[in-house]
Amino acid sequence: MKGLHNFLEKKVKPKFAPKEGKKPGMAYWVYDSLETFLFTPGHVTKKGTHIKDGIDLKRTMFMVILALVPCLLFGIYNTGHQYYLGQGLHTGVMDGFGDKLAFGLMKVLPFIVVSYGVGLGVEFIFCWKKGHEIHEGFLVSGMLIPLVMPMDTPLWMVAVATAFAVLIGKEVFGGTGMNILNVALVARAVIFFAHPTAISGNTVWIHADTETIKVAGEDGKEVEEELKLVAHVENGEVGVEKLWKNGIIVNVDGEKVGEIVDYELTADSEVNAFTGETALGYAASTAKYQKSINANLETIESNKEVIAELEAKGSLTEKEQKILTFVKDQNEKSLAKNKDLEKAQEVQMSRVPETEEAFVGFIPGSIGETSALCCILGGLFLIFVGIGSWEIMLSMIFGGLAMGYMLNAMDLNPFTDMDPVRQIMLGGFMFGAVFMATDPVTAAQTRTGKFIYGAIAGLLAILIRVVNPAYPEGVMLAILFANVCAPLIDHMVVSQNIKRRLKRTKVKAA
Repeated sequence: MKGLHNFLEKKVKPKFAPKEGKKPGMAYWVYDSLETFLFTPGHVTKKGTHIKDGIDLKRTMFMVILALVPCLLFGIYNTGHQYYLGQGLHTGVMDGFGDKLAFGLMKVLPFIVVSYGVGLGVEFIFCWKKGHEIHEGFLVSGMLIPLVMPMDTPLWMVAVATAFAVLIGKEVFGGTGMNILNVALVARAVIFFAHPTAISGNTVWIHADTETIKVAGEDGKEVEEELKLVAHVENGEVGVEKLWKNGIIVNVDGEKVGEIVDYELTADSEVNAFTGETALGYAASTAKYQKSINANLETIESNKEVIAELEAKGSLTEKEQKILTFVKDQNEKSLAKNKDLEKAQEVQMSRVPETEEAFVGFIPGSIGETSALCCILGGLFLIFVGIGSWEIMLSMIFGGLAMGYMLNAMDLNPFTDMDPVRQIMLGGFMFGAVFMATDPVTAAQTRTGKFIYGAIAGLLAILIRVVNPAYPEGVMLAILFANVCAPLIDHMVVSQNIKRRLKRTKVKAA
């Protein structure tokens, strides 16, 4: 390594070094970033140091990337696993290992290339214009952005979101170390609010082959529709049909053979389609059903009062008799509908993975977020090397559990009744707790503040997830909100410490 370093210093660096009296160009800063990534920087502090440590920012970022490796590798394999599962092939976890790994690499690597290519390109341009060395902050953000995206998100959206996140989320605040919002979450938020259907719903979490066929439109004329090929089970036989974009499964002739659970009740349907819906999507639908159940119950109670009032009269006119018959019939229909809705809730909840399955992570979801096990392994590594904040990780987990138990006590619907441990294993909660909330730039800095900050993120993540069924994943918004609150939390903690010290000083002086 010493020979390589000498070669770079004597033969390569002089070709990029600026001439005397001139500012370094972009080529020099690119070379400098690569050299200092491989070797300890030659820069020294000239006016005294506060902390002496052998690790610099590049090494810190590299450790975080190492911690992300389990999530990345698992995400690559799970991408392939979900694809083949959706086609009714290689349904066992380890079946077709090579095929799944190859397909996962083919899908995930372009995300990484686009993320780093666009993000670093923006960084290089800013360094060139401002005349300073390249900041290393995007080394981690460039890996986090692909891992928080669904595998079928269009690459151009990832590129636009990445450029926006670097420009507006970081550079306008002064660059690395100055941003107040997590860059990777800003990128995800851009796509979520600008193109919500590309990052949510029930067709973006797995990749499926598509085919365009002609179907009858609303006006009777034939129109072309893009269909996704999905696996289904019909009378015990696995087959592949086409999924129409509005939730109807059709066969090769365009004839309807089933419906997606998320759109219609199919508790008794013979066709059970593999939709690729996430666990939280299934759970959130039970809250929607519960609203319909509650509305029907209100109607039933109101009708009971009318029935009691009419029956108390004894003799009824012909008109009153018709009203009584109609109201009773309406109640019977409402009760029957509630039974169907309750059965549908059971069906949907049965599709939500159990705690153990969610912990391992072979389920649909964003590329790197599905495995709580891999997130925990990465978190333990970060704590071991002294980079990750265990205070934030632990407090966010406890905050999520606390909100889960509070919602259990409210007993509103099957989603609020879900086991809190199962709640935090699903979705991106563990990934957010380990890799997003712990961002040292956007998180709270004081030790007490870290506990408060993490607790706020955990409480809000579960609250948004469960209470708002239209958005069954609250981790992104919860952490972004906590990012905004972090300076205020630190200010309050420091202010309280100053007040306590002033009181001690006054007591000693007295």
